[in-house]
Amino acid sequence: MRIMEAKEGENAPAEDGGMLASEESIKTYIKNFNHNDKLDFTQGLMNFANRIEKKHLVDGLVMSLHNLAKESMDIKGALLDQFIPLIQLV
Repeated sequence: MRIMEAKEGENAPAEDGGMLASEESIKTYIKNFNHNDKLDFTQGLMNFANRIEKKHLVDGLVMSLHNLAKESMDIKGALLDQFIPLIQLV
């Protein structure tokens, strides 16, 4: 997954062309994913959420969940499975 690969081992936004954990950059990455990428991202949401700072989590990821909630039923189901642990993390 592109976002997780870009963020692996980092806690701050990358300065070297990596993914910036901002609301708009996360929305853009998710928007450009194909169905399988979106499903993989959603199923691994907690792995990604644990890798970024909480301020980026709230500003970027949580605000992007609305877009994922509009996707197919399997993505919606995966999102529901991750939702309670994600909220507990925030």
